[in-house]
Amino acid sequence: MASALEQFVNNVQTLSAQ
Repeated sequence: MASALEQFVNNVQTLSAQ
């Protein structure tokens, strides 16, 4: 399973891109 921190960082980057 991917680390929760990695998932969180990816989510933040996706939101910031908008």
